[in-house]
Amino acid sequence: RAQRVSRWRAMRESRFGDCHFLSTSVFALDQVTAFVSRFIFRYLRGGSAQPRRCHGGSDSLHAIFEEQNYAASCDEALQEMCKPCIRMTRRDKIPEVTTIFEFVHSLAIQHGLPCELLLLALVYLDRLLSTEDSATQKSLESLTPSTWRPLVAVSVLLASKVWEDHSIWNFELAECVGYSRKGVYHLECAALKLLKWN
Repeated sequence: RAQRVSRWRAMRESRFGDCHFLSTSVFALDQVTAFVSRFIFRYLRGGSAQPRRCHGGSDSLHAIFEEQNYAASCDEALQEMCKPCIRMTRRDKIPEVTTIFEFVHSLAIQHGLPCELLLLALVYLDRLLSTEDSATQKSLESLTPSTWRPLVAVSVLLASKVWEDHSIWNFELAECVGYSRKGVYHLECAALKLLKWN
């Protein structure tokens, strides 16, 4: 095994050069994360900046994906000191693109996600927003300040489980985003039910 690793390193250095290879991969991740973040921001701009009341239709779907349903108990002073993944946004304000970028980039770095997986997660996010619920015949259509983080997190989780041989575990995602383990399980189940996953 050690010989294979040393041969791979020698081949990589001869083809790319160490610094060029590393900077290109980090540059690509930054570019893809910025692209994904801008799309998420557009989905947020399409929604309401105000918290929704639950009275049926898409509002009840938004209530299912409210962040407070999945968050682990943690006081606000601790959250302010936490990394960007765990810090929760205000429910009445659309986050800036930089906040979204920090969240997605932290997920990608902490779990070693490839660029392609972030694009696949964007596809799952689009499917979650456009799929009609069988009970209400309504779709989510857009993100809100209180639903964007759970929906992005579960999209990354689903993409990882489909794309990678060694995917993100639910407890790893829970620790990264500050949700309870049971909350991540329920979040995944709600997303799979909405997507009519077979």
